[in-house]
Amino acid sequence: MNLRRLSVVVLVLVVVSAGAYLYITTPRYSSEEYHAGDLLITDVYEITDTKLTIDGSVIIKGEGKLIAKNSILKFNQESNSQYRIEVGDWGSDESPEFYLENTIIDTNGKWMYVTYAGATKVTIIDCDNGNIPWHSAGSNVDITLKNTDIGLTASDNVTIRAENCKLFFEFVIKNCNGTYVLPKGKVDELDFVFDMGREKLQIETTGCSFRDGGVTLDHHTNITYRDTEITIGMNAGTSPTVKTKYVEVSGLKAKTFNDFTVDYDTNHLRIIDTKVWSWYPQAFNGVTVDITDADLADVQWNSNNSTVIVRDSTAYIAVAKENVTYRFIDSLIEGDVSARDNSTIYLENTNVRGKIYTYDNGRIFIDGEPYSGS
Repeated sequence: MNLRRLSVVVLVLVVVSAGAYLYITTPRYSSEEYHAGDLLITDVYEITDTKLTIDGSVIIKGEGKLIAKNSILKFNQESNSQYRIEVGDWGSDESPEFYLENTIIDTNGKWMYVTYAGATKVTIIDCDNGNIPWHSAGSNVDITLKNTDIGLTASDNVTIRAENCKLFFEFVIKNCNGTYVLPKGKVDELDFVFDMGREKLQIETTGCSFRDGGVTLDHHTNITYRDTEITIGMNAGTSPTVKTKYVEVSGLKAKTFNDFTVDYDTNHLRIIDTKVWSWYPQAFNGVTVDITDADLADVQWNSNNSTVIVRDSTAYIAVAKENVTYRFIDSLIEGDVSARDNSTIYLENTNVRGKIYTYDNGRIFIDGEPYSGS
């Protein structure tokens, strides 16, 4: 089905059974290796039957290729998103490759991201990593998935082919106007394109089970979801034509909505008879976002001198990077809090159930007092 730009379309998929069964074995490695610091791959790097422990990130650039079979990639993270796997450059014509077969990415129980960009080729076969790490693909990435459980965000000109997989797909859409019902459970075949003008998201699946769904409304969208279970993100400050400084939003709760509408910068959303698991309103390019009475997922994808104010709400984790500022007021953060780079986090009458970390020039203030790490 072709979801054309600025045309109203209804996407309805028929659920035909409860779910797919994956045939995945536990890697039985015979050797162990250790790497201190970031691992930069610009050539072919191959491991088989190996447990590779890394105190750092994995960066794959140029013509680099990571090939891992029947192995474990163990990342010694102490906090969420401390390390990452990054494959390719935005705007690059280089074609790095990322190949996993019967391989586990162990993140030490912390949240972590695998990002793909440029003309990267991704192949993941017989892997069961669920939502951690979370995979994110943009630019012109080509992805093949077989017999795999994965959580994946796709944007721009990404192409995805999946066979006999358990999937949590999140789509980043812009310049779209439509009404959608997302799949849930096993779907025999799915073949459609999000046509967004210059970009086209292409999805083709066979015998896959959709265990969850998500969407990020980037800019200039007018979207309705019906009879769906979903996690919803909305971006402010990303429009190339509208320069927004302040956005205020409230009532973004984890519940079933009979009929609810919200305007968020250049995005308009309506949800009808739809269950929302959580929300992630985001700020970019100097925008201030003021959020009240919300159930938030991860508060971390904000950048470029933006400010996020959270009042009387619950959040899963909070990770501040670059030059962003967070203010949590009368709120609860279920997991960890960390400030990196030149970011600042203010916690005012806010309960943090996880741990608190600062890195680089990151700063955290608790009820007005600087956090010293003790």
